[in-house]
Amino acid sequence: METGSVSIALIPAAVTTVIKNLLENGLINHGMTGHLGSDILVSAQPFDRVETGENEHARVNLFLYQLNPKGISGYSRHQTGKPDDPKYRYVSEIEMFYIVTGYGAQDLHAEMLIGCALQSLHEAASLTGEQVRSILGAPSSPKAGRVVPPAQNAVTASGAAEMIKSLRIVPFMLDPDNLLSVWSSQQAPYRPSITYQATVFLAEPSNEK
Repeated sequence: METGSVSIALIPAAVTTVIKNLLENGLINHGMTGHLGSDILVSAQPFDRVETGENEHARVNLFLYQLNPKGISGYSRHQTGKPDDPKYRYVSEIEMFYIVTGYGAQDLHAEMLIGCALQSLHEAASLTGEQVRSILGAPSSPKAGRVVPPAQNAVTASGAAEMIKSLRIVPFMLDPDNLLSVWSSQQAPYRPSITYQATVFLAEPSNEK
C-alpha cells in the first residue's frame, strides 16, 4: 500500500489520538485527580466497552460515532485518465462526530469530568498542522517515559500528521432523541455527555499513484 494511502487510512485514528491527548492534558492542567481524589482514565471506546455499575471508574471517554469525508474522488489507480483532472478530487476534509462522556462512581465526579472536558476542548478549538504534529509526536518520544501502544506508534509513523493542515473542534448539538438512540443501540446506561464535531483539513497528496 502506498504511503499516501496509509496516511489517509490513519487520519481518523490520528484525530482521535489528538483529542484524547487534549483531554488527558486538560485533566492534568486543571488538577482533576486531586479534586476527585482518585486516578482518572481517558479512553476512546464504544459505550458498551466501558465498565459501569459497581466497578465504574472515574473516566472520560471519547467515542467516534460518525464520519463524513468531503472531496472524495472517483479516481482509482486502476482506471485510465489523469488524476490531476479537476473531476478527480482528493479527500480535502473529514468531518468526525464524537460523543465525550464523563463517568464516576461518586457524586459530582461525572459532572466535574465532563466540565473539564468542555473547558479543555474549548481551549484547543483550533489547531494548526504544526500543533497537531507536535501532539502526535510527543507521546512517541523516548523522553516521554511511557509505553506507547503499537496502534499509536503506527499513527505517528504513518505520516498522517504531515497531511493535516488544520483541525477544528467545536460542540455539535445532536438532537436529544438521536443522542439517546446512539446510547440505546449499544445497550449501555446513559451518562452525562457532550457531542463534538472535529473537522480535519487535509493537504493535497503530493504523489499518489
